[in-house]
Amino acid sequence: MLMFPVRRRRMRASARVLRRGGVFYILTGSLGYALLPVWVRWLEPSGLTALDMTFWRYMLAVPAVWGTLALLGTPAPTKALPWRGLLVLGVILASTALSAFIGLQLMPVPTYALLIYSYPAQVAVLNYLLGERLSRRSWLALLATSSGILLTLYGVEGGFAGIGLAGATVAFLNALFIALYFLVNSRVMRGKEGIQHAAAWATTGALIVILPFSLLARVTIPKDMVTWLLLTCLAVWSTVMPIFMYMTGIQRLGSSRAAILSTSEPVLTAMIALLLLGEALQPLQIPGGALIILSILLLRASPRTAETGGVASA
Repeated sequence: MLMFPVRRRRMRASARVLRRGGVFYILTGSLGYALLPVWVRWLEPSGLTALDMTFWRYMLAVPAVWGTLALLGTPAPTKALPWRGLLVLGVILASTALSAFIGLQLMPVPTYALLIYSYPAQVAVLNYLLGERLSRRSWLALLATSSGILLTLYGVEGGFAGIGLAGATVAFLNALFIALYFLVNSRVMRGKEGIQHAAAWATTGALIVILPFSLLARVTIPKDMVTWLLLTCLAVWSTVMPIFMYMTGIQRLGSSRAAILSTSEPVLTAMIALLLLGEALQPLQIPGGALIILSILLLRASPRTAETGGVASA
């Protein structure tokens, strides 16, 4: 009889160790995504378009993600993956990347980071439209998100005219693509194994989708090493690395805890934009950002949140 309490204590101790490791993986993955706007800002003088950046991001990321799987010796899934669903995820990934690169050229990085984090609220709205009942906490979160977005838009330097309707529209479209990614991902990979390979195939699907458009538009080939280095950082540090960091972190923490920790991303993005780009939030945007992050915590702390992993967004 005494063995069971001892075993439980050992299991709890092991779980604590895994959770501590998971925190590191999620925060490192969030840092990788938070640096994405920096690479984009530093790439702007090269003259690359949003389509160019999207093409080279996935052209470099695809061999890197498959090479990482081979290096780690990740076993292939024993059952066939849902290829059609992963292709749809690839379309959404390509759309997400393209809209992100366009949006970052239209507004300050901290403002953009806060606006795209309206996607958890958009997920809740989409689920509501699909027939899911929203709790009081979810409605409160939607109110907080709406208030935070209004403050963020109103507080930008020069007011709403400082970013314009085009910038705001692209930011919300980017958030919508992210929301669709999570919704489709949860349905495509529900009960499936081989998350790592699924992430690699979704990334490959994004390249397949963007390839014909890039060829038709005659994608620009960089001519200097600095541009190639920045594109490599974009592909490896802010695409491949976060994918594996998030997948590992989700396995150790569970998706609910991992999702709550990932709310550090807009904060990290704002801090990095200030330190490396000299772009800061305006005074009125700070409470707006706080309301948006509060809404994310309210939505993701819901007891109905599933404890299942998924294909990490790239």
